[in-house]
Amino acid sequence: MMTRSLRIFLPWQGRPRPIAMLLTMAVLLAATGCMAGYGRLAGNADAARSIVHEKTAEGVTYYLHGSPEKASALAAITSGYQMESHLWQSLSAERASKVLGKFGRSWEGYDILDADGVSVGYLLTAVQQVTVTVNPDNRTVSLALRFKVGGGR
Repeated sequence: MMTRSLRIFLPWQGRPRPIAMLLTMAVLLAATGCMAGYGRLAGNADAARSIVHEKTAEGVTYYLHGSPEKASALAAITSGYQMESHLWQSLSAERASKVLGKFGRSWEGYDILDADGVSVGYLLTAVQQVTVTVNPDNRTVSLALRFKVGGGR
């Protein structure tokens, strides 16, 4: 009886080439970098009420995306976390209330959750595409709003 061995074809034929090894390492590093820190949003119809209620809580920080006249989002981040992006400006509770009164009815509300599903704040926005990154190591939250570009129908 004759047995056949299966030979796997490898492009370097016996000894690894440095370029192939570097490419493999680059792909592995990129894959591990993509797995860290993503959070998510969960719809919350009472987010506006939650933000108003949080005004009495210690350490809640309010952030605005855009100007107070043309705001695109308002976030309330719980104590211990801070916003990472320079596109968000910190607001006092009084200014956050004014923005909320002006735009809050037309915005959708969301809970900001970390990778484990723990709430780290609230978000009110009219933008429907948001990338959420929550880094539990340095206690930062990053919210990247993606706006629809173009005037087509």
